Amino acid sequence: MYYNPAFAGIQQNFRASGLVSVQWPGDKIGNYITTNFTADIGLTKINSGVGIMFTNDQLNTGQNSNTSISVFYSYEIKLGTNSFLRLGINPSIFTITNDYRQVRFDDQIDPNLGFVYATQERLKPDVYATQLAPNVGFGTLFYNKNIYAGVAASDIIEHYYSYLVPNQSQPSTIQLNSNHLYRRFDAQAGGFINAGNVVINPNILFVSQGAINQGLLGVNFTMGIFTIGTSIRETNQNIDEINFLAGIAKGKFKLCYSYSLPLDGTVDPPPAIFDVSLVFQLNKPNDVSSKPLINHLRNAY
Repeated sequence: MYYNPAFAGIQQNFRASGLVSVQWPGDKIGNYITTNFTADIGLTKINSGVGIMFTNDQLNTGQNSNTSISVFYSYEIKLGTNSFLRLGINPSIFTITNDYRQVRFDDQIDPNLGFVYATQERLKPDVYATQLAPNVGFGTLFYNKNIYAGVAASDIIEHYYSYLVPNQSQPSTIQLNSNHLYRRFDAQAGGFINAGNVVINPNILFVSQGAINQGLLGVNFTMGIFTIGTSIRETNQNIDEINFLAGIAKGKFKLCYSYSLPLDGTVDPPPAIFDVSLVFQLNKPNDVSSKPLINHLRNAY
């Protein structure tokens, strides 16, 4: 759902998932920790799906915090015997909080004595600065027996906001920068191939936001309760990351761990970037969907 609201409720039964992503632990700019919770369910009697998502980002060891709450609605149209088109929308509320209580600014520095002065910044270090903004996204998804393809647009309302970032001239200090939240465009496609006891899931994702363009090409292999996979990421025509995934599904739960290794050489040694996710699915033991892709998606990562 994060990349395309048309996926809301596509698996029909109730599903809830939690994810924690940790980037650059121990780096001088501090951890970038993302916590995400989603839940969705299909409303098959009205050809619809609904969902909710909570996401929180902690930047610079907690000095910046982003929080968003989104709701999702999707509607499915039958195009043929085994072809379907889904349309989705996700209104959201987005907040940005800058915590100045532990921040040191440039104008506090004495060349000999260090941080001894009171800052003259307009926002004092002992207060919070919180920004609240609404937004909305749209998406469409086509699927048939074994393949899917979709496009989506997020952050339709472009906002300007302020962030605390490391000061390039004084690495031990942090400065306040203004930023522009650009619209994000996503395209994704994938499929499922049965090869004996193994299900092969090739997938591709393209994301464009502002001046940043990213492509992710991957493949996962599922055998029984186990899944492994790998993918490469290209950003602005440079292959900058390779990802590894391992998952296990047992009963109503799926557990997944993924690790990303940067390849662009800008950081030595490369920082650790990893995700851990837990999915809870209320699939009935005798529930067999008439749509083959749905069963594949229930087992996929």
